Amino acid sequence: MPATAIDTQTDTVTRPGGCPIIDFPEPCVGTVSGAVSDDNESWEHVMGTPSRRTDPSLQDLPRELLAVAAVLIGVGSALGLAGLATGAAALATAGRRWYSRADLSPGELARLKWEQAKAAAGASSGAWRETELAKYSPRSGRSR
Repeated sequence: MPATAIDTQTDTVTRPGGCPIIDFPEPCVGTVSGAVSDDNESWEHVMGTPSRRTDPSLQDLPRELLAVAAVLIGVGSALGLAGLATGAAALATAGRRWYSRADLSPGELARLKWEQAKAAAGASSGAWRETELAKYSPRSGRSR
């Protein structure tokens, strides 16, 4: 029979593993192989508090990795904004060069582009109709 220790301050009888002997016949749950443990989680487990090792905790988060991630996200965002600004500047420069080469006022340029679009649509629809008539005969003209 293992020896038990008596805590004179609280009148608690403990086993060699450090678990209190209460009216429970089962072994101590909070320690591993009878070793004495000073961590609070095992003591809370013995005392029956709702804290469990499976519950998430802020102590589980690696703060250094989170700080590095935040810095990298900030640097990436800054680089992305710089890329967007560079792309916008390139588009604006290309627009200005095109406008200066066109040698027309904005209204005249818009009218010219509208006429070009109408001509392209008319040409494509005419080509569509011609191809349809040349390649496919109407149903009424087919022989059965």
